[in-house]
Amino acid sequence: MMRGKVLFCTVGGSHEPLLTAYQTICPDHTCFICSRDAPGSKSSEPMITGKGSVIKANREDQKPTLPNIPTQLGIEQEHYSVVLVDPDDIDDIVLNVDQCMKQAAQEDQGGALYADYTGGTKSMTAGLVLAALENNAELHLVRGARNNLERVCDGTQWGFPASVERVRFSRELRRHLAAWSDHAYAQAFAGIRRMDRPRSMELQQEHIRAMNLSQAFDAWDRFDHQRARELLALYRRGIASKDPHYFMAIDLLCSDKPLSEPFRIYDLWLNALRRSDQGRFDDAVARLYRIVEWIAQWVLRKDFDIDTKDIPEEFIPDELREPRDRALRRNREGKYQAPLYYAWELVRLKSQGALGQWARNNGKSLLTFTKVRNNSILAHGNQPIGEQGWKTMRDWFEQEIMSAFEQELSASGMKQVPKQLPRDYASL
Repeated sequence: MMRGKVLFCTVGGSHEPLLTAYQTICPDHTCFICSRDAPGSKSSEPMITGKGSVIKANREDQKPTLPNIPTQLGIEQEHYSVVLVDPDDIDDIVLNVDQCMKQAAQEDQGGALYADYTGGTKSMTAGLVLAALENNAELHLVRGARNNLERVCDGTQWGFPASVERVRFSRELRRHLAAWSDHAYAQAFAGIRRMDRPRSMELQQEHIRAMNLSQAFDAWDRFDHQRARELLALYRRGIASKDPHYFMAIDLLCSDKPLSEPFRIYDLWLNALRRSDQGRFDDAVARLYRIVEWIAQWVLRKDFDIDTKDIPEEFIPDELREPRDRALRRNREGKYQAPLYYAWELVRLKSQGALGQWARNNGKSLLTFTKVRNNSILAHGNQPIGEQGWKTMRDWFEQEIMSAFEQELSASGMKQVPKQLPRDYASL
């Protein structure tokens, strides 16, 4: 195909719309989409390639008196092509037209595609429109005065661009927003940002909103809660009227209130579940390890104002003092620090809450948990953790620690925990 404008048009029973479309667009190359022979109907290809008189000047005429359309338009053979399609098979039409459009775009990346869907069967019209939307072709329609619903009056035809900006925009936007279903907010944002900017002010606002909300939940999913809050605040009124829990959650995650820390722990747990939903089981396990460690650190901070990075010597119980094998020892800086195992030992020996009770009754199961985690490629091993390995650890956490953690949350005054981040843009 030649460079420049390429017109795709469906060929049906009337030739006038095709003449009007061509004269309106003035393409460098025209692709005529014609029907193949089918039971009960003849191919429309002779209107393009037929010899002699092949077209009736008027439908009421007994015999054709006009030559084919390229001849009437003075188009040389190298400036047009014919695509044959099944006139009633939309799949066949879309497949063939889409292939031709992609070839035209590949041959001339700076060219423009046009699609006039005035002629042909209803299926040919639908197929051309679908292919045009997929390939960003500009849609055109020949319109004119009517005295019935069958056809416009001869001599009144004019070619007009079809208004499909909203259809095209909404279709492409939905395709990118589908990534939300997998919590792939960054992917959604990247796709939406690459979209052509709509001309309509209303669509521009929707475009910006979709980008900002995708960015907001991506930031939330990356623990950048402050940035997420800033972006969500732009749409607080509309979103909060449907579901206020997102703002209840993000406000608390960004606060310095006592409940903020356990709320962030729970938020990290939901983050781990999202990673497992994506099949990223090693990432989920790495988060779960941090959660188990953080819960013990939170209990010690909440109940005793103790930071595991610098534990006062007088707080250490006799069971963890030297010369015992499991003694808590000083680091190079002379400080007593407690990693996961020792943090839980302190909870077991000191705390009277639900988590302390769990540690005294079931704390030994931590050894099995840490062994599985240590074999992860993100810890000290060289093998990835599969779905079954993650499921075992998730079940252990939910059955062993989660119920006790939720009891402590309730005792601390937390009545509602955050939900998973949204999977459906339309819900907001």
